[in-house]
Amino acid sequence: MQWIRVELPKLRDAAINNPSTKNVTQYLSVQKVMFDKAQNFAEKFVQVANTNPVLNYSNFVPRSNDANSEFNTYIAWNKQHALQYLTHHVGMWVFVKHDCPFCNLQLRQYRHLLQQAHFKTIYIDVNGGSVSGVPKNAVFVKDHGQAKLLHLVETPSIVMVYPPDNFAIISQGYQVMASLEQNLLADASYLHLLPKKMSEWSENAYERGVLTTHEIHAASKAGITSPQAISRYIEIQTAARAKNW
Repeated sequence: MQWIRVELPKLRDAAINNPSTKNVTQYLSVQKVMFDKAQNFAEKFVQVANTNPVLNYSNFVPRSNDANSEFNTYIAWNKQHALQYLTHHVGMWVFVKHDCPFCNLQLRQYRHLLQQAHFKTIYIDVNGGSVSGVPKNAVFVKDHGQAKLLHLVETPSIVMVYPPDNFAIISQGYQVMASLEQNLLADASYLHLLPKKMSEWSENAYERGVLTTHEIHAASKAGITSPQAISRYIEIQTAARAKNW
């Protein structure tokens, strides 16, 4: 390949500058060798991947349309399960104000989230005034310094509250329901508020079979540097990661 990298551009230039039968034939011949080597590599790549489960990413994330659809359906189910779990462990503060142009839009999106998961919610008024989008039977209180404490810079803002007295900002500014859900699950996973398996399948499913940075660095620290040793290490660690997912 090194020879081809060096010589092919020279042969191409020679054929362009003097497109004789000899020059063009030599260029096309070497180019064919390059294409054939690529084809041989591609075929062997598929063969090895198909016969070695830990090196075939399709074994961890399905590639076909039907299988991938089922995979994503399972992830969506786990997301809903995780949201339901969180309703028993966290609550929400929703900061709004009466002259906020996006607050009612945000409240509409938040209601869509509540239709899927009934989070205990306190609506907090930051400037003293009515907000038409706040449900009539909701807990609606005045801000007593919470917004300042949390360094909120705009409304609407949604904050996750969890024991004993912790907070995580889910959004500042207008966010659609899907983004609220994604932010909520991402924060909950990062803060270890979800059980390990639930977190893996609701938030990190596409990392199944992917070695962590720690696992990759561990190989270097252990002196695993030869191709044979690296291959063995990758197979063992990937198989273990998939098994324990």
